Amino acid sequence: MNRHATHVLLLAITLSTSVLAQEMPAPTLAVGDRWVYRESDLLTKNETGSLTETVTAADAAEYWIAAHRVAATWWRGDSVKRVHREQFAYDAGAADKRGRIIASNDAGCAYPWPLKVGTKFECAENVVLPNG
Repeated sequence: MNRHATHVLLLAITLSTSVLAQEMPAPTLAVGDRWVYRESDLLTKNETGSLTETVTAADAAEYWIAAHRVAATWWRGDSVKRVHREQFAYDAGAADKRGRIIASNDAGCAYPWPLKVGTKFECAENVVLPNG
């Protein structure tokens, strides 16, 4: 191996090691942030739908996300733990178009921020759906 190749290899090893050591801080949600997810059937590999989420309100205590799949819903989340707490039905006639609660979450599975490569954690989570 020539001297140049050795330096390139050492540089690559150094860079990859420093990237792995980085931490990922908790995300900061801002009004207008938007994500689009594609849903696929794992057996057929066919796309079966999509989900769009848009942050509509965010402060130090909570955030609101409008979620649009087949039907529109709203999520109210905990800004400190970065987890969705309640899901509301979309209701055009309700205040802020947020209708009845259709799911609630005890937020037991919040990520342990900051995330680090190789970090492992366990959690328990309870979600209550309308049918109990």
